[in-house]
Amino acid sequence: MVAMTAARPAQAGDPRRWWILTAVAFGSLMTPLDGSIINVALPAMSAGLRADLTAVEWVATAYLLVVGTTVLTWGRLGDLIGLRRIYLVGMAVFSLGSLLCGLSHSLELLVAWRILQAIGGGMLLSVGPGIIAESFPPYELGQALGLNGVVVALGLALGPPIGGFLTGAFGWPWIFFVNVPVGIVGIIWSARILPPSRARVAEPFDIPGAALAAVAFLGILSALSLGPTSGFGSPTVLGLFAAGAAGLAAFILRELRYRFPMLDLTLFRHRVFAAASTATLLNFLAQFAVTFMMPFYLETLRGMSPQQAGLVLTSFPLVMMLVAPLAGRLSDRMGTRLLAVAGMAVQIAALLLIGRFGMGDSPLRIAAVLALFGAGNGLFSAPNNSAVMGAAPGRRRGIAGGVLAMMRYLGMAMGIGLTAALFTHASGLSSPGAAIAAPSPSFQGAFLRGLHASFTLAAGLAVIGLITSAVRGREEIRAEG
Repeated sequence: MVAMTAARPAQAGDPRRWWILTAVAFGSLMTPLDGSIINVALPAMSAGLRADLTAVEWVATAYLLVVGTTVLTWGRLGDLIGLRRIYLVGMAVFSLGSLLCGLSHSLELLVAWRILQAIGGGMLLSVGPGIIAESFPPYELGQALGLNGVVVALGLALGPPIGGFLTGAFGWPWIFFVNVPVGIVGIIWSARILPPSRARVAEPFDIPGAALAAVAFLGILSALSLGPTSGFGSPTVLGLFAAGAAGLAAFILRELRYRFPMLDLTLFRHRVFAAASTATLLNFLAQFAVTFMMPFYLETLRGMSPQQAGLVLTSFPLVMMLVAPLAGRLSDRMGTRLLAVAGMAVQIAALLLIGRFGMGDSPLRIAAVLALFGAGNGLFSAPNNSAVMGAAPGRRRGIAGGVLAMMRYLGMAMGIGLTAALFTHASGLSSPGAAIAAPSPSFQGAFLRGLHASFTLAAGLAVIGLITSAVRGREEIRAEG
């Protein structure tokens, strides 16, 4: 048993910090695993619940929308009432939601309980980085966040194979049931290991600000999610964009004028925080161009089976897992800026190579280029996350983690939406997943035009991310001593 001790000042670090990292790892594994495991089981859910596959996709979409909409709220509440409390409640809600999802006998119930699960997932995602930042000294923060990044990448990599096995062997409910014992162990371990919450400033929670933030990001994320299928010019999508933009404008005005804002916008006056947060958004925009487009390229155009495509795609998270902790440790010794710039540069090179893929590229070459992209992502992510969390004052680390999670989810949705829209425009095809039994030369040419345009855009966004990282200024090197 691990003895409980009083928390030390942040500069010295908690003496149990490596055990604390294992507790945060439960949430860091479960949430991306759940996000990546679901897609494999959607066809089985459609058959089992006797629902159209388009409707069943809301099982995945609802989760992403709720997490992206609520992370700022949970981050702020973590600052007010304690990160430990939010994390433990999040683990319990996520586990309960998982159980109820597995027991669902209709699509409506499944989506409802999926929303409950997403509320718990948002809690875990928003406060996990803050717990790490409070527990580790500055000279170990990059290493700790890098190791946490390994767990995230592991969840992304394991999701498809585990989902396929559980769905095939036991049925789709087991992709949810598997979370329950893991969640119970996570609750017990986290309750034992996580340090007591530090004394917080007695400030009121900004309920109107939280409501406006929810309207803003729900509108924007919903529009980005519906755009690829409904068309970005459709009245529904335009209306959602308008509602989101109006909510965002009202939210910013509220936060600038209110004494105790939910999101302290003065954080963005810190050059490192603002630039690194923006770079996170741009990185996920580029990353989800790869995540979205590559399965269609491999399966629709190249005729690979889902198993073969999954094997090729695994090279990206596997290499990221290897590079992220090394990059995090290096950032503690030499600073975060140069590593973030180098990571973006490697990703740009990989994106340009992906955009040149054709019909003759071997699976080994494709996997190698995706591995290069994974190396760049690992080189960028841990130092950049360390820059965001290190730039936030102690009493704002919860909301800083919420900002980081919000940028990720905005980047995911925008990356998919922009890529799908540009692909359709450049190729003339209705979608990258258009069912073709034997692709004709004209179809191949159209698809490759769309692919080239999509990854040229992704590379351009990564170039902006590189510039953003380069001009953010130097932060203090976190050498011990």
